[in-house]
Amino acid sequence: MSKSIRPARLPWPLLLVPAAAGIPAGILWWVLAPGGLNLITRDPSLASGGNAVVWLPRDLTLAGIMVLAGCLLAVF
Repeated sequence: MSKSIRPARLPWPLLLVPAAAGIPAGILWWVLAPGGLNLITRDPSLASGGNAVVWLPRDLTLAGIMVLAGCLLAVF
């Protein structure tokens, strides 16, 4: 008697939850980052993507959101 071994299924929730969570993270980044809606500083001169002064705060905002998302993913 041989047992038929069923192939392991793909863990869809582990793939879909982070992908779906990326949508609110992207919206949050657009709302908070200096190049987006800029709700933190409300400085209109920072709205241009060509302004090099904006790059570091924009990237740090994204990094903070992604670190928070990674911590939430690790916990839940």
